[in-house]
Amino acid sequence: MSLCLAITDADWILTKDVLGVITPIAGALISAGTLWVAYKFGREGLNTWKRQLKGTSDHALARSAAVAIYKYRDLLIILWEVGGHAIDEIESNRWINPDDDSDFSSTFFQSWLDKMRAARSELEAIGVECAAIWGGVFENGFSEIYRREGECSEAIENCLYLYSKGGFDPSMEYTSDYSQLRWLKFKNEVGKDRVDVKKYIDGLFAPLVAEINSKQLKDI
Repeated sequence: MSLCLAITDADWILTKDVLGVITPIAGALISAGTLWVAYKFGREGLNTWKRQLKGTSDHALARSAAVAIYKYRDLLIILWEVGGHAIDEIESNRWINPDDDSDFSSTFFQSWLDKMRAARSELEAIGVECAAIWGGVFENGFSEIYRREGECSEAIENCLYLYSKGGFDPSMEYTSDYSQLRWLKFKNEVGKDRVDVKKYIDGLFAPLVAEINSKQLKDI
């Protein structure tokens, strides 16, 4: 009996020694495994969060760009009509002998120039942000659009200039002739009626709008 107890006690002492060695190792392995699982799923969660955050940011910027483009595009079509009216005023030589209606015309022309400039300022700010974040078509996609806007604005500005001077003068006649020739070239390149002009302008915006739509359709 005593021998059995001795052996049993010896075995128990040995077992405790073995367990004393194994337990820290097992604990370390469990801890390492836990850390690895936490790292793996934590990293995936962080990446998912980053993708969601970028998707949300892209969607917000795309929405702002779409609104700015829509506003600018509509004003650009109107500005073309106002520019045509300004050329009609120049061709009729009303600037040589301005009357009371000339003041109204000047106010009318200036108001549309101001609206267009405000819309362009808004679009330019968003366009720079799009170019910086997305690149691609946004880096140079607005240049031709702005050039066409400049041609419409130039016709209106020349009319305002002629009104402000009044009376006949050789240099003023040059401005008048120059404006009419420039507008004729513009019409030949862009279109002679609203349908053609709208189609042309929509074509300029098409690559930008397509890219913006793709950003808005991404999952967020």
